[in-house]
Amino acid sequence: MKTNFDQIEDRRNSDSTKWNKYTEDILPLWVADSDYRAPTQVIQAIQDRLSQGVFGYSEIQEETKSAIQSWVLKRHAWQVNLDDILIVPGVVQAFYITALAFTNPGDSVLVQTPAYRPFLELAENASLVQSTHELSVDGSGNYSINQTDLLSAIDPRTRILMFCNPHNPTGRVFQKNELLRIAEICLAKKIIICSDEIH
Repeated sequence: MKTNFDQIEDRRNSDSTKWNKYTEDILPLWVADSDYRAPTQVIQAIQDRLSQGVFGYSEIQEETKSAIQSWVLKRHAWQVNLDDILIVPGVVQAFYITALAFTNPGDSVLVQTPAYRPFLELAENASLVQSTHELSVDGSGNYSINQTDLLSAIDPRTRILMFCNPHNPTGRVFQKNELLRIAEICLAKKIIICSDEIH
């Protein structure tokens, strides 16, 4: 069955952080929280699990990793080893795992602004120094990456570039030539790209 993305769900009477944080006259565009129902197959799988009635600790199922591996191969023609897939509880936790794995205290993390708030909290929480590269914006409100500014924002201790595509909060979807140039710069400078692609 297909998901009906046009079906409107009233979530104001639930425990929704998105819809109940502010008054009703404010549209909640501040958080990535979808307002459409989960697919029927997902709801059924959760109901099947609930019907077991015992909720102890669970192990990550190899089927989950296999599904990810198949999806990446189909979408990106990229053969990923199952051992290279790490399941984490959320994207923000992944930022910190990346920082802890690839940096030492005092190293620099490069953040492109405007930025998703947890990007801006990473340096302090991981004992890093934050460098900033501000995205360029034209008179029509279109954001882009100025490569000269990006290069000048990189210092000898820069170890990670925090990247977001589609970009949060501007919504900009970067083009292939832009992504390739960023990859080339980071490869040349030995910088890890921590790419938030949750959208």
